[in-house]
Amino acid sequence: MWKANDAKWLTVDVVGSSGGILITWKSSKWDLVSSSSGTFLMSMIIQDKSSSSQYLLSVIYGPISQSLRASLWDELSQVRRSFSGPWCVVGDFNITRYPEDHSRRRRPSSAMARFSNWIQQEELIDLPLLGARFTWTNGRASPIQSRLDRLLVSPEWLEAFLTIKKITLPRTTSDHYPILLTVEDENWGPKPFRFNSSWLHLEGLHQKIVEWWKSFQVKGFAGHKLLYRLKLLKEKLKEWRREETQNREAKIEALMSELQKIDRVSKEVPMSK
Repeated sequence: MWKANDAKWLTVDVVGSSGGILITWKSSKWDLVSSSSGTFLMSMIIQDKSSSSQYLLSVIYGPISQSLRASLWDELSQVRRSFSGPWCVVGDFNITRYPEDHSRRRRPSSAMARFSNWIQQEELIDLPLLGARFTWTNGRASPIQSRLDRLLVSPEWLEAFLTIKKITLPRTTSDHYPILLTVEDENWGPKPFRFNSSWLHLEGLHQKIVEWWKSFQVKGFAGHKLLYRLKLLKEKLKEWRREETQNREAKIEALMSELQKIDRVSKEVPMSK
C-alpha cells in the first residue's frame, strides 16, 4: 500500500470468524497522539504534522447481540467525552438504521430506534452515501442487501473538511462495499459559488430546483438536514450551470460555423441587395 517505512498500523484481533479491525496511516503526514481499544472498537487521536490539528477516529465492528451493542454505544460515548475536537466514527455497525436500509424493507425495530437515538444524542451527522444504495450483500442470485456500514462525523469534523463526500467503491472479494471518505479540492480550498438571480427567469429552472429539493434523502436532525440539502442543491446547480455553459458554447460554435459558411459563400457569389 505504502512503502514500509511510511506505514504505521493498529489492530484489534478477530473474535472467532468475525470482527477484527485494522487502521493504517502515513507516518510522514500523521502523528499518533493516543489510542484505545475494546472488543469491537479501536479509537485513536491523530495529529496532522503540517497544521498540528488533532482528530479523533473511531473504527468499529459492531456485535450482533443487542446487549453488546448497547455496551458499544456507551463505550463510544465515553470515548467522545475524552475529546472535544473533530470526530469520525466508521465501520460495520451490523445494524440498519431505517427500514429502507434493507432490500426487503424490514419493519422498524427498537434496535433501529436506539441506534438513531444514539446518533442524535452524540449530534453525529450521517453523511449521504453516494454510489451504491447498500453496503453489504449475501452475493446470491436473488441477493439480500442492506446498509450495515456507515461513516458518521461530528459538526467539528464537517467544519474542518467542508467538501467531504462519502462514496462506495467497487466490491471485489468482500461481501461489503468499501467506503471512501474523500475531500475535494483539499489543496486549493473551497471554490466560491454564486447564485445568479437571473437564473430564476430561465425556463424550467424553478421546476428543476423544486424536483431536486424533493429528491434529496438526508437523515439527521433538522439543522443538518437543511445544511446537507443546501449543499446537495449547490452541487446540482453547479452541474446544471456546467451543462448550460457547454450547451451555450456548442450553440455559439454552431452559429460561428454557419457565419463562416455564409462568409465564404459571400466571397464567391455577390449577395443580393
